[in-house]
Amino acid sequence: MSPAERASIDNAIWLCRGCARRVDRDEAAYPATLLRQWKTRAEDLASDELDTRPPAHGDAQEQLVGALTGHTKRLLPSLIKNAHAASVEALELLDPRFHIESSHQGGVTRFRIEALETVPFRLSVPEERMAEWQRGVDAAMQAGTPFEIDAAGFTVQGSTLLTHVFDGDDELEERKLTFTPHAMPARLKWSALTEATAVRRGFDDVTGSLAMGTSQWTFRGEVWDGLAVLTIQMRHVAPPWNGNFSLRFDVDRWVGRNIRTLPYLDAVIDFCLRTTPEEILDVELHVDGRRRAAMSSPFGTVVPANPQQNALLSYLGRAAEITRRLGVNVAMPKHAKVSQEDAEALGRVYDVAVAPDRMTAADLACNPACTLTATDHGANISQLEGETEAITIRVPADLPSELRIFGQTVAVPPVHTTLHGLRPRIIDERTVFHSGDAVKVEFEPTKDFWMAYEWPLGDTSLHN
Repeated sequence: MSPAERASIDNAIWLCRGCARRVDRDEAAYPATLLRQWKTRAEDLASDELDTRPPAHGDAQEQLVGALTGHTKRLLPSLIKNAHAASVEALELLDPRFHIESSHQGGVTRFRIEALETVPFRLSVPEERMAEWQRGVDAAMQAGTPFEIDAAGFTVQGSTLLTHVFDGDDELEERKLTFTPHAMPARLKWSALTEATAVRRGFDDVTGSLAMGTSQWTFRGEVWDGLAVLTIQMRHVAPPWNGNFSLRFDVDRWVGRNIRTLPYLDAVIDFCLRTTPEEILDVELHVDGRRRAAMSSPFGTVVPANPQQNALLSYLGRAAEITRRLGVNVAMPKHAKVSQEDAEALGRVYDVAVAPDRMTAADLACNPACTLTATDHGANISQLEGETEAITIRVPADLPSELRIFGQTVAVPPVHTTLHGLRPRIIDERTVFHSGDAVKVEFEPTKDFWMAYEWPLGDTSLHN
């Protein structure tokens, strides 16, 4: 071949570096005819794919959905939406006096039925369910609280729609009736007051709904972005009003999240652990910008104690601080269980981690003391006895080398304690010491005394 023919594009084929090397080194295995076949097939495939998009992430999943359902994945949301709309339209045609809303979540389809006008109807409840039904109705009418009941066997007359819902021919696993009294938007303001110091701590306002019954009102709202549900019931009496207080947590909202950054953990701890039974809980309920009710009572009489919940919150707060200091990640488990041994070990490390930068003699409950082993026929003890000036001591802190936090092992770096400005005093009646003798030594702080913990983290040191 001439140099021009050899350099021509007609004599070229695109190969990677590895394949090009193999082809050039073995002409017998890769003759020119085989290379031309490769080139022809590659060019034909490229020509077929012109003006088409390359495969995208999720194409395989969409093909699988299409094979199983007969519809593409992108079409399913609109199909579901259309199915809900068709169901609502069919039900509203049964009785135009009602407005219907439908939803499907967690394998459960819910229909919300709201009357557009007064609709008289007759509801028949099976005799064996009458007592349960009466308790729910009484609570809804008197306290404004919703209730749910199994509607199996219930029948309705006076509305084709209600008859169909309660006594339809469709085979449903279960029928649940939720009775919700009319409620109005409301805002709750709450705070804690320490009467002795007149110091007041405010908490985040709670937006919720107020349902009014014949004997009392019920306020219900979500706190801390749905982490807890607050329910307060207040009786219709002359002020000052009193009532029942309930705060239920859903810690599952934290599951899987890094405990270092759990949302609202500090706010929850502030409310549950830093309030005392003697503090006064002040609550004001506002509707349309006007105060409609208020209650004031000691925390100990309003907020029920929950030792198990408070123990978990206390552990979480300490674990979050420690993992932040150490720069490690620990996920909140589904079922958070902590042994007494793990909690105590974490508490010891936490007490060091949050200790003041420097502690003085006023922070000590007693003088530091230790037991020394005499060496070199008591030479080290004699040296301490002869000290006239204050000394500085740096010793390893008595802390575990690792922690178990929700089943995960977390290494604890060596922590040292520095004590400055101590005057040693031998607490022993003997005047002669031999190697191996145990001798108690007490250290008396001077006016220049200070103590600090040194906790190395990587290439730096954290001084407390």
